[in-house]
Amino acid sequence: MIKYFTLFIAMLSLTLGAADCLAAKSKLKKKVPAVPVAKVKVVKPPVIVEEAKIAPTNINVKELKSPEGFKFWFVQNNDIPVVTVTISFQNSGKKSSPKGLSGLVTLLASTLDEGAGDYNSQQFKKILLEKNIQLFIDASQDDFTITFRTVKERAADAFNLIKLILTQPRFDSEQLQTVKDQIISAASQSLHDENSIAGEALTVHLIAAPHPYIKKTKEVIEEIVKVEATHLREYLKDYFAKDNIVISAAGKISAAELGKYIDQTFSNFPEKSKSCDIKDVVFQNLGSTKEISLDIPQSVILFLQPGVKRDDPDFYAAYMLNVILGGNQLGSRLFDEVREKRGLVYGCSSDLVWSDHMSYIIGGTATNTESVDETIKVIREVWDHLASKGVTTKELTLYKRYLTGSYALRFSSTLGIVSLLTHLQLDKIPVDFINKRNEILDKLTVEDINRVAKKILHSEQLAFVVVGRGKVLKEAEKHQ
Repeated sequence: MIKYFTLFIAMLSLTLGAADCLAAKSKLKKKVPAVPVAKVKVVKPPVIVEEAKIAPTNINVKELKSPEGFKFWFVQNNDIPVVTVTISFQNSGKKSSPKGLSGLVTLLASTLDEGAGDYNSQQFKKILLEKNIQLFIDASQDDFTITFRTVKERAADAFNLIKLILTQPRFDSEQLQTVKDQIISAASQSLHDENSIAGEALTVHLIAAPHPYIKKTKEVIEEIVKVEATHLREYLKDYFAKDNIVISAAGKISAAELGKYIDQTFSNFPEKSKSCDIKDVVFQNLGSTKEISLDIPQSVILFLQPGVKRDDPDFYAAYMLNVILGGNQLGSRLFDEVREKRGLVYGCSSDLVWSDHMSYIIGGTATNTESVDETIKVIREVWDHLASKGVTTKELTLYKRYLTGSYALRFSSTLGIVSLLTHLQLDKIPVDFINKRNEILDKLTVEDINRVAKKILHSEQLAFVVVGRGKVLKEAEKHQ
């Protein structure tokens, strides 16, 4: 059986970087002595900017401002005594790592929870455990995100710990070296992993240099050893500020309490973050196939073509198109043609991906080496057929029901809610989108989807990376 589902690592590595993909550390935290909460005599209620009711759920999403003006999106739910909060800092992700210090942001995300203030690493983990606080820290190419989940009675403590790690991180030399070694070890292992190799090769092959989205694993290994505590502190000072903070919250807590805690946590942060002047990605080598020889039983195949940006008027039609193409796996065009009808692979899927500086449709599969050429040929044929013949009314109706009916599941937990709210805010989507989303999808017509299919699906632009035992003994490029 093909290890198909491990391909998500390779597809993620386009935006995370191969080394960061395996080394990224989002931990469940634990803790120790109490953290005092600053006393405030008067708590002003946050100002309600806008409110949307989510159909078909009964969830209200409020866009609020704290007394000091911090905007946040909030869903109050008193059914379970849990509070989840996500704090993201825009443009503070891996793309902003200083030149010559690849891996700095990954190291920062992995060491912020290794002690702060008077608490060393073990004490900090103990206090998280004692106060029932889960802490997740992660960085994408674009943004840096901190999420905590706790019971209502510990929300104040959780906010104080967030303030502590961002303003008084320890970065003790022993812990810093331990985490560096962990990242280097994971990165070194990824150099021999077919999925990571494919993801990095696709990135390097298709993104015109120089661009910060290109992160080579070997560079991370060589440069992360140069990162010192002073570099991490300087990065925090430069990229974590009031003007780039995005906050989402959900759970059993009042808006007034949230506003108070947010002000207490971030009121003394710098006003402005360091500017981020990064140009959009320019794709190169579209339509080519890059082969990398690796002695493995089966070949990994990744494929990519340019997509549509999140603010493109045709985004929703493109989103629906991709679901029909390969986004839903079972029943999709790629799955039916490549797996069901021909039995070439165990699975084949695609995804519409967007970030601050690029958008693309990416897909992946794995197959026996002797079936690689036929698999690529069928994928191109699916592309051409969908572009020329379009989708059917039956397909569109089926996937409309699936996408609109399953949407409410996104709100089944506070973690799911804050994740969605954060992504919408980072994408600069208005709060009323949550109420309009299903209606937008339901209004899509076959004509809409087929017009966009002709516009964006171009098999001649499909670029492939193949990693495995093939005819090529060394890395080579074969232009179609």
